[in-house]
Amino acid sequence: ERGQIIDEAILRVRPPRRERAEMRFLDWGEVERLASETVEPYGNLIRLACLTGLRQGELFALRDRALDLGRRMVVVDAAAREGKLAPTKTIAGRRQVRLSGEALRVLRDQLVARAPNDLGLVFPTPKGSVWRKDNFMARVFRPAVRRADLVPLRFHDLRHTYAALMVAAGAHPKLLQAQLGHSSINVTLNTYGHLF
Repeated sequence: ERGQIIDEAILRVRPPRRERAEMRFLDWGEVERLASETVEPYGNLIRLACLTGLRQGELFALRDRALDLGRRMVVVDAAAREGKLAPTKTIAGRRQVRLSGEALRVLRDQLVARAPNDLGLVFPTPKGSVWRKDNFMARVFRPAVRRADLVPLRFHDLRHTYAALMVAAGAHPKLLQAQLGHSSINVTLNTYGHLF
């Protein structure tokens, strides 16, 4: 852009890979402690993340029309990005997630506790809109993690917690793959194989 000549080989240099953050798994007592330290009604979001393995954006985009409580299913077809609803990033991300009895109870409690909103969001902001990740992390999640004395903890660790709970309950790897929306069984086994 400045008119300087560059060696085009520089364009083929790949940036260094980031080291993967170490996975953290919570036990159910820690999940409940974190949920109880989370401002209401978002303790239910914490519980549901650990009971379904839904990603943060998928929980933010969860709407009434995606719920089939009679069949104990949630249809994941959207995610939140920058405070807006968008389709899931991959085809594998579009899926039906089975709900345990406890997940169903938490979801029903949330439907009663949530603020009314035009979009039918299960977890709307206090003003009834879609959460932005940065706002949720700064206002809700990180303060709750500090109060629960669970630092360091990432939101994605709740998804890891779900996987660990499923493995401990004897879930088959293919079921875990489907529930988590992984594109292949290799992703599931490479990530969680040590738990089996």
